[in-house]
Amino acid sequence: MPMWFWWEDEVSASSFFCKIQLHKFTFEIDQLPAKKMDELKQAIKNLAEIYSANLKGKIEARREEMKADDNSHYLLYRVLGISTQEGQLIDAYQNTGRFLYKYAGSFLEAAATLCFNFKFPEGVKTRVENTIGQRPKIFEIDFLNGNDALEIKR
Repeated sequence: MPMWFWWEDEVSASSFFCKIQLHKFTFEIDQLPAKKMDELKQAIKNLAEIYSANLKGKIEARREEMKADDNSHYLLYRVLGISTQEGQLIDAYQNTGRFLYKYAGSFLEAAATLCFNFKFPEGVKTRVENTIGQRPKIFEIDFLNGNDALEIKR
């Protein structure tokens, strides 16, 4: 089930590609009219700017919090041959990576939903009561368009 998003700023090549393929349900966004395609490109770029700013804020806030963290684990690092400076870098990168992976996955899910919405404007995220089993009581369909229910995975 491939999902691709790619674009470059107008500064370089002004190219964009978005293809979503789920089982037998396939569409290519480049089949949209040029005006709609431009709107979609801008919407995804705007989304990327929002996610980027939020990610940067989370990372900066966590770095500030880390200054007050208990650093007793650096003793264990040193016992294992890792200097305090290396330990600090490892902790910083680990925390940055944690936020990066979370935001990257969420961004791809939101961008995929945008693509679906441009192609199928009637589609919506829907919460449904589970009438078959007890758990979960309610589940979410990422994109419901008529009788087509899609789960978007990152």
